[in-house]
Order: sequence, then structure tokens, then C-alpha cells
Amino acid sequence: MKGAHIGFKMLEEIYILNMKAVVRAENKKQSDDEVQHLRECTIRAFLLYLLG
Repeated sequence: MKGAHIGFKMLEEIYILNMKAVVRAENKKQSDDEVQHLRECTIRAFLLYLLG
């Protein structure tokens, strides 16, 4: 295959790392905008994993 491809394992790792980043941001009481951005990144990674 040609083009950019990412495997399920890598998407799973990205999802887990993003989820941990959200929890850390919430615990550190970071701005709502920052937490929202991290949540959106987590959702995107999950959807890519789910639909991939």
C-alpha cells in the first residue's frame, strides 16, 4: 500500500496517552480550554481507532 497509514496498536497508544494527559490537566486545574482541547484530541484518536 502507498500513502500514510497508522496501525491499531499505535492509535491505541495515542488514545491512552491523550487520556492520561486529560486526567493530568484536570488534576492540575489547567484552563477549561486546554482540557477541552485534550478531550477533543482523545476523541479523535478513539474514533480513528474505532473506524480504522
